[in-house]
Amino acid sequence: MIVLKSDQLNVEFQTLGGALSSIKDKEGVEYLWQGDPTYWSGQAPVLFPICGSVRNDTVLYDKEDGSQKEGKIPRHGLVRKKNLH
Repeated sequence: MIVLKSDQLNVEFQTLGGALSSIKDKEGVEYLWQGDPTYWSGQAPVLFPICGSVRNDTVLYDKEDGSQKEGKIPRHGLVRKKNLH
């Protein structure tokens, strides 16, 4: 977990995907959904560079020399399942 603090806020991020997990003010009031599994167990995933999916998880990248390269982007992007530490 990564924590950023100031006099006004305490913000927490998960290292898996860099997702926000908590935003509290100086009185301890939580402003971010806490993942109640009754409704949705997730919180605030980072969906970069795409929300959703592309056909066959395959994209074409334009290279500087004008050629293209094929690459893979999983559903909801590259960051959501990466460990950021």
